[in-house]
Amino acid sequence: MEQHRNKTLTHPAPASWTWLWPSWIWSTQKPMKHLKATDAMRNPAINTRFTDLMDNTDPPETFKASHVAMALTLEELRTMGYEKWQEAMPGVMALAFEMRAVGYCEILKGKKVLHGDVQYFEVDQVDVSIRRLEDDHWRESEWD
Repeated sequence: MEQHRNKTLTHPAPASWTWLWPSWIWSTQKPMKHLKATDAMRNPAINTRFTDLMDNTDPPETFKASHVAMALTLEELRTMGYEKWQEAMPGVMALAFEMRAVGYCEILKGKKVLHGDVQYFEVDQVDVSIRRLEDDHWRESEWD
C-alpha cells in the first residue's frame, strides 16, 4: 500500500499470469491412458452411439463407422484417453466386427460386403459402412 496525501491507496491484486500458461499445459492431473481398441469397444458411450445408429438405420440403408466416433462428446473421448474422434475409430471398428460375428450387421468397404474372415485391423477405416441385417435374418439364425 502506498501513502498519498494522507490517504491509503490500495492496489488491486496483481494480474494473474494463468492466461499465459493455461492449466491444460501445466496440469497436475495425470493424462488418461489410451484405451486399446478391444477395451474401447466395450465403452458404454461407443456402445450407445453404435446401437442408436444401428436401431435408427433401416436396411438397406447404411451408416458410416466414423459417424459413431463423431457422435462422441469431448468428455466421452477424454474418459477413454482420446482427444479426437479419429482415435476412437479402432474401438468402433472392433465393435462393428464383433456385431457382425454375432449376425447383427454386415460391414461394407465402399459398396462391397466384407467376408467373414476379414478382421477389423486388416481394414482401412476410410469409407467403411455398416448395415443392420433384416430382423428376420438374425432371429431365424439365432433359433436354428
